[in-house]
Formats: sequence, C-alpha cells, structure tokens
Amino acid sequence: MEPFSFDAALRGLRGFSGFIWEETSEMFHLGLHRYLRNLWNFIDFLRNSLYVLGAVLRALAYFQQRREVQRDAGAARIPRENWANFDPQLVADGLLAGANIFRQES
Repeated sequence: MEPFSFDAALRGLRGFSGFIWEETSEMFHLGLHRYLRNLWNFIDFLRNSLYVLGAVLRALAYFQQRREVQRDAGAARIPRENWANFDPQLVADGLLAGANIFRQES
C-alpha cells in the first residue's frame, strides 16, 4: 500500500478543479448550445469525468486499505502485483492516467 500524501492530494484536487472551472465558465460564456457544437468540449468533459471518478476511487481505496491494515497489519506489505485486479487504487490509477492523455498544455 502506498502512503497517503495529503499535499499531493491537494495539488491534484486544485489541478483538476481548475479544469472543471475552466470548462464551466466557457459553457456559461458561450451558452450550452454553442458550447456543445464544439466536439473538443466532449473530450474535455470526458477528461474531467475521469479525473473526478479517479479522485473518488482514490478516496475509496484509501479508506478501504486503512480498514484492511487495521484488521491485518501484514496487508500493508502486499506487493502491488498481488492486489485484486479491480482494486480501487489500481482502477483509479488507470482512470487518472487516461485523463492525463486528454490534458492540454497551454
């Protein structure tokens, strides 16, 4: 299990909340109809959805892993390769990696 970094979580939250704010303000500025006519905005929506879902799964994984370690301290030393295939931490990492593919650097 990887240690939880509150600072890293705040940086990530600040980063993708900025993306969400940017898209929301663009939608209000252009209007919903005009905003949806630009197909790039669908990619931005997908990116933001993946970030939010990844963050929710990260939080779920943190509490789940904390509970497992409280029951069995040895669970903290299980290698990542031996985790369940759909462990929330692994799925969250995949979602966040997918969201980073759609990230645009300006």
